[in-house]
Amino acid sequence: MGETIEKRLKDYNGYQVYKIIDNKGTHNEATTYMLNDQDGDNINCFTSLAALKKFADTL
Repeated sequence: MGETIEKRLKDYNGYQVYKIIDNKGTHNEATTYMLNDQDGDNINCFTSLAALKKFADTL
């Protein structure tokens, strides 16, 4: 069974950005990018970093 890896990326426009890889090393591996406010509360999740940045630019 794969593991879940969470890595904090560089902040974008004052928001925290995390890359989450579920089932690392398996055929069901999935990557999600998570946008959080500075308190660590989740705002939204995306399947690509480009989509996250586009959304953050509208906030």
